Amino acid sequence: MKKIQSVKWISILILLTIIGTSLASCANDPAAPIVEEAVASSDVAPTENLCTGDSKITETRRLNRYMIRFDDISVLAQATPREQLAEIILEMQRIRQDAAFEEVQPCFSNLQSTQVNFMNGVIITMTNFLSGVSATILEERINETRELRTQYDAELASLLGMTYITSTPAPTIVQADDTPTFTAAPVRAFGVQDSYILNGPGDTFTAVDTFLTGQEANIISRSADGMWVKISRAQPSEITGWVSVQFISIEGDANQLPVE
Repeated sequence: MKKIQSVKWISILILLTIIGTSLASCANDPAAPIVEEAVASSDVAPTENLCTGDSKITETRRLNRYMIRFDDISVLAQATPREQLAEIILEMQRIRQDAAFEEVQPCFSNLQSTQVNFMNGVIITMTNFLSGVSATILEERINETRELRTQYDAELASLLGMTYITSTPAPTIVQADDTPTFTAAPVRAFGVQDSYILNGPGDTFTAVDTFLTGQEANIISRSADGMWVKISRAQPSEITGWVSVQFISIEGDANQLPVE
């Protein structure tokens, strides 16, 4: 069963409720009127087809910059004092709006929709946590957001011509001498809040990468105090390092892990 660790969420989530009205009004700003000038049809330049060849790769990377900006600002929010978070949260909302209002050609519509849905999912999950919903509902929201990120990453890989591989390890049954022996299922970590991957079990160690909401990895060991776990992640880039249990949900029995 997944265990949700949430000690350090409260300061960020309290601010989300305080500025909720501002976020809503920002999202509903009316668009400025567009004045179109009539031109002869012969003067209209044909729209470039961005759905083939190198143009598709270039356009996919350009659209992915919205997600990179969103991920970066999410990580920055963790290290920002509570009283300074308002502008950062509003910037996250502006990034979501920019991504949603981007005009894209049909081949990129699924990338855009999964991107915007994931951004919305992160904000909704955090807001639900602050409102005090039950652990069951919160876990459902986390799972939904994780699935949205998976959908986006898979679509991104497809447009870039890459193979996106996901796997859910299952318990392995090993038989020897006609006596069934059950090996323990892998222990998994699922990001429920964007955090850093460090090169040691503590805040004083150097960050080597990020572990974002919706990402998952195998847990290979734990710290003596149980507050940090060492993960091995294959996607989106291969990395091994330490994350705080406050920012992840754990699937499996962490007590079986070796202590480092």
